[in-house]
Amino acid sequence: EGRQDRFDTFYGDDAEQARWFEQAQLRGRIILTYAKLRQCYSSASKEDILEVARKLSEKYEDRHYVDAAWIACGPKDPSEWLAETKALLPEKVADVTVSIL
Repeated sequence: EGRQDRFDTFYGDDAEQARWFEQAQLRGRIILTYAKLRQCYSSASKEDILEVARKLSEKYEDRHYVDAAWIACGPKDPSEWLAETKALLPEKVADVTVSIL
């Protein structure tokens, strides 16, 4: 039995594989968003940051904006960002929106 056969057996048909892939992308986006927000808002509670990360990641049509923001930030710590970029961040994590990103 080849790799593809084992993959198909585990993940099911094409539609089911597509759902798995979509869920994996969503979870990855939430995790990355959480990590970046945690860097920016270290004093905020983990629950508040996770709630915002989920809210920013939940709309399918917004995914490109969220992805682009984190690609632009790269691995840099927020302390290394340009002053103009840091100035765009709201004071509270709850006020972060896709339009800011």
